[in-house]
Amino acid sequence: MDPNVVIDANQPGSGDDVISSVTDSTDCAGGFHFGSIDLGQRGYFNSAQTIGGPGAQCSATKTTGCTRIHWDGGHTLTITLGQPQSGEPTQKAPVVAVYTPDPALGVPGTISSAKSVLF
Repeated sequence: MDPNVVIDANQPGSGDDVISSVTDSTDCAGGFHFGSIDLGQRGYFNSAQTIGGPGAQCSATKTTGCTRIHWDGGHTLTITLGQPQSGEPTQKAPVVAVYTPDPALGVPGTISSAKSVLF
């Protein structure tokens, strides 16, 4: 629940919308090696989006609806998309997302979601 978590998402010229990076400059000063998520279709974003971060209606005292990342210490990383800094997501159809880990993680290949989740 940190106002420093920032997710960059974009709608490339062709292909599916993508979450291209997840950063937390305060808690992960050495770098957060995430990777990217292909969202399986277009229409989540009207253009490039910065979701979360300072100025996105979050602060040290207001954390409701903020962008956040949470690692359970085992096998689950949860990414919660909070308020975009501009624009609104428009896609609500279910899809299978495909995660490509950062090479620094040492995880080969990609990981597909087992089920679609609407957000």
